[in-house]
Amino acid sequence: MTFYIVVRHRYNPVPAWKNEWLDDNRLKRITTTRLIAEKCLELRDNAEPLRVHRTQFGTRRPSICCECQVAGVNIGPDGETATVEFDNWKVLNLAPLRSPARGQSCYEA
Repeated sequence: MTFYIVVRHRYNPVPAWKNEWLDDNRLKRITTTRLIAEKCLELRDNAEPLRVHRTQFGTRRPSICCECQVAGVNIGPDGETATVEFDNWKVLNLAPLRSPARGQSCYEA
């Protein structure tokens, strides 16, 4: 099973979370929940990649834009949020095989 994080397109003016992109396909950093951050720590510790499911925005279709490694995880002072950094990107730009439910931030497939 592959772990997917779901993020809004970088051009969406109303992001659900603060994310930093290198370009349209490579995600540099996300702000997320502690639960997702803990899963990312597990992936990092096992040297397993994750995939980024970028949602549709306007005429830009949804995409599995890249596969990457977790470079670092920092739990925030509130203990509930975290930042996760990525590296070693492989641009995929694949059509997603599933559509996440509204508000869904991750899934395994």
